[in-house]
Amino acid sequence: FRVGRAMLSARLVKPPFKECTFLTEEMLSRDPNQPVTTCDFERWQFFPPRGFRDDRPGRPSQLIIAMQLQTNGFGTKDIVVRAPTGYEFNADCAVVTYPSSRIFDDTATDGILQKHPESVPIDPEISPKRRFDQRYAAWPDVAVFKRCVGRRNIARITITEGLRKDNTYVFRLAVLKNPDTL
Repeated sequence: FRVGRAMLSARLVKPPFKECTFLTEEMLSRDPNQPVTTCDFERWQFFPPRGFRDDRPGRPSQLIIAMQLQTNGFGTKDIVVRAPTGYEFNADCAVVTYPSSRIFDDTATDGILQKHPESVPIDPEISPKRRFDQRYAAWPDVAVFKRCVGRRNIARITITEGLRKDNTYVFRLAVLKNPDTL
């Protein structure tokens, strides 16, 4: 991963797959105090309509990437994602950055960041921290996504200034096609 220079602290956010069940709107209307699911919000990326990650060979997917800048971002910059050979990005690739609530839950357009309910045990495979803002920095509204240009296994994401060093940011990037063999 690169933002002007090598970014050593970029990684995929990929918890091990675990089956999750989600309550329906009808079930939640009967008891709005119960959690929508007992799964940590980082696992939601595998379950439409919240997330669209699909790790099967040859399938489209959406990956969540965490990154941390070593310096403050100044001016319009590109984030260059180099996926392993076999991945393919759309020429006009889709990226979700803002509001940050949509990164793990595409239905959360209200901007309210996710948190793991107190009534649900912590998932030891993910994090002891319950809230999004304890794990990641919210994407600042001044760091505006401009475009994403994909070519084979490289995606070039253009954003305006606004990201700050030492904050861990996450974004979601659409993949046209996973490698035929993983």
